Amino acid sequence: MLLLEMANLFNSLRLMVCPGLDPNANNLVASTTFYSESTRAMLCLVRDIFPSLAYYLASYPDVCI
Repeated sequence: MLLLEMANLFNSLRLMVCPGLDPNANNLVASTTFYSESTRAMLCLVRDIFPSLAYYLASYPDVCI
């Protein structure tokens, strides 16, 4: 899967892709805000170093990891 396709997948999951945070251009970093009943809003960063993960998420959209 191309990086652009992975970035679009993360955006569709309401994750903001943050270019330049990882020095390796083959990796993506995405961020979002996590909310729970017991905590305040927390920043959540996702670093995708496994292209197969994005493929898995695209292939099985009903699976929650």
